[in-house]
Amino acid sequence: MTVDPKKANAAAVEALVTVTDYAIVRLTRADGLSREDLESGPIRDLIAREVRVGAMRSDEQLRASLADTMDGVDGDVWVFGYGSLMWNPIICVAESRVVRITGYHRAFCLRSTAGRGSPERPGLMLGLDTGGSSGGLALRIARETLDDDLTLLWRREMSTGSYVPKWLSATGRDGKIRVLAFAANRQADNYVGSLIEEETAGLLSTGAGFLGTNLDYLVRTHRSLREHGITDRKVDRLVRRCAVRTHEPDGAALSPKGCP
Repeated sequence: MTVDPKKANAAAVEALVTVTDYAIVRLTRADGLSREDLESGPIRDLIAREVRVGAMRSDEQLRASLADTMDGVDGDVWVFGYGSLMWNPIICVAESRVVRITGYHRAFCLRSTAGRGSPERPGLMLGLDTGGSSGGLALRIARETLDDDLTLLWRREMSTGSYVPKWLSATGRDGKIRVLAFAANRQADNYVGSLIEEETAGLLSTGAGFLGTNLDYLVRTHRSLREHGITDRKVDRLVRRCAVRTHEPDGAALSPKGCP
């Protein structure tokens, strides 16, 4: 996907991040990815054009992975949201709780060349990487909508092999629950591990694809974390670094759009 630098710079003026005592102004007015987008074929076709040949999972592979993950599971399912699932879950959420998992931490460890990035302007997506802990939202899917919602969730998270589904224990104010989480696949071609913060901020500031900008993804996640009282110091620092970069002449940030 090519980007007009003049349009990008003009949009950057309108969409600059303003940081005052960790408060930020929302960058976007656009609607996010919808259920209809995931239910139709075009969105998968767009992703398939931008990723490595053979990286896309077929519908049969997705169904097999889902069946294997859900083997022996009965009743409602809690899903752990730590990025876009917090602010645009798409699935039918019957209940949500603020929780924390241990053994994994939130990290921009997955390179993106589709959706929020492109081959020309690559970005980074969040994953759960090993070690530490992470706060997020547990989203309950009721049994009545489970089949449809999990099918959509698998299309969203599992289409390119960047994630591995895992059952984890999460602790919140109401006690412990078992959650389904999508951890970063360390064997995936786009797994980049732990980059230095300046490099991460550079990709987040300039990454853009057919779903919008990487900067929007960062800002929405940061805002959602704050709204739910979840502290993530690294995300805080990245927002501040990106705010500085977007004020630089060569630090263009596209007007945000959509969700990953």
